[in-house]
Amino acid sequence: MGSSGTGSFGDLKAPSNKELCLREIREVLLEEVSLSQYYNNQRKVPDKDYPVEVGGSTINGRLVVISSENHEIVGYIPSRFSYLLGCMKKGHKYTGSVIFSTESPIPRIMVNLDAQ
Repeated sequence: MGSSGTGSFGDLKAPSNKELCLREIREVLLEEVSLSQYYNNQRKVPDKDYPVEVGGSTINGRLVVISSENHEIVGYIPSRFSYLLGCMKKGHKYTGSVIFSTESPIPRIMVNLDAQ
């Protein structure tokens, strides 16, 4: 019983920046969806499988997820993913799709993103 590994601290080392930039980003619950351009213009959240991407710039220092179709802001990426800005400056792009959305009790959107 217990964990497996090599028994060395190397098992605990953080991934390199390159590895971090190429990771799949799964089940990200976007922030401030009800204040987004998309929600206010469309008066709804996007449906499941709707194509999205990480915007190429920040709004008030925060990365945004935008609609791949009309480039409206869909929501903000949580700050734990702020490293993506450095990755994007190195030429990485992130595209994906909505995997969950609801308007009740509050508008919420969850996305998966892949490095390009």
